[in-house]
Amino acid sequence: MLIRSKPKKKVILPLSDVEIGAWPEQNFLFGLLLNQETGWDWIMNQFIQLRGAHYINYQYDAVDFSITFYPYGIHQLAPNIFDLCPFINKYIIPRSFISEQYKSFHEFVKNALNNGYYLSTFLDQFFRRDFGGNYGFRHPTFIYGYDDANKEVCLADNFEHGKYQKKQIRYDQLDKAFMLVPTDIWEMSVFLYKLVPYQHSFFTTYVMEQLQDYLNPNSG
Repeated sequence: MLIRSKPKKKVILPLSDVEIGAWPEQNFLFGLLLNQETGWDWIMNQFIQLRGAHYINYQYDAVDFSITFYPYGIHQLAPNIFDLCPFINKYIIPRSFISEQYKSFHEFVKNALNNGYYLSTFLDQFFRRDFGGNYGFRHPTFIYGYDDANKEVCLADNFEHGKYQKKQIRYDQLDKAFMLVPTDIWEMSVFLYKLVPYQHSFFTTYVMEQLQDYLNPNSG
C-alpha cells in the first residue's frame, strides 16, 4: 500500500550492476533481482534463448545491433515474464491519479521511493546530451532514488547513444519530462515494483526443456 510518508532527505534503493548494455527494462529488473539471494537462479532458469536484432530508426538516424534474451519484459499492460517473477510485485498507477493527488510528479516519486517502490514510466528524454535538448523522444525510464540536497532523481535507461547506464536529473527536468508525455494512453501509466522475500530453487530439467525448444522451435 502506498501511503503518505514522512519527509526524508535522501533515498537510494539498491540497484545492482549488470553486464549487459542494452534493453533497459530487462537490465533494470535484473538489477533488482540481483539484490536477492536466489534472484540469479531465477534469471538463469528463465532467460535461455538468445534474440538478435538489427535496429533502424529513420526518424533519429539511428542504427544498432543488439543481442538479448527471450522472453524479455515489455513496459506495457500486456503480460510478460516479470509478471510471473516471484521476487517482484508490480502495480500500475494511472497518470491522471498522480496529477490529481500530487502537486508535481517528483513528489509522487519521492513518496513511492520512501515506501520502498521502484518506478518506471515513459518520459520525454529531452535532457539527454545526445539529443541536444530536442523534444519528442519518449521512452520507458526507471527511477530508483532521489537526493533532496541536490534536488535530483536517480534514473536508469539506455541513455546516451543506447548504452544502459545510470543518470541523475533535476526535479524540474523530471516534472517536465513527465508532463510532455500524453496522459490519455494507458501504457503511459506509472509502474511500481516492490521486492518481496522469496527463495528460488534452480530447475535443471526446465533449462533442458527450454534449450530443446530453442534448438527445435518448430516443434511447438
